[in-house]
Amino acid sequence: MNGTVELGGEQVAFTLLRSSRRTLAITVNPDSSLTVTAPHEATDEAILDRLRKRSPWILRTRRHFDGLRPR
Repeated sequence: MNGTVELGGEQVAFTLLRSSRRTLAITVNPDSSLTVTAPHEATDEAILDRLRKRSPWILRTRRHFDGLRPR
């Protein structure tokens, strides 16, 4: 599933994967895309809440990767 969430005033797209894991994992990929791996029982609202809570880290990591791209 794909979705978007507003973080720091910008819409950020993410890919949501469901698995048998017990905790939610947020991965900022080197291309600045966002992947979220969540337990099957996690609600969509709980996932969005966690993304909003972790928004400073997500945005900072995306900026870091953006600065590493060749120009």
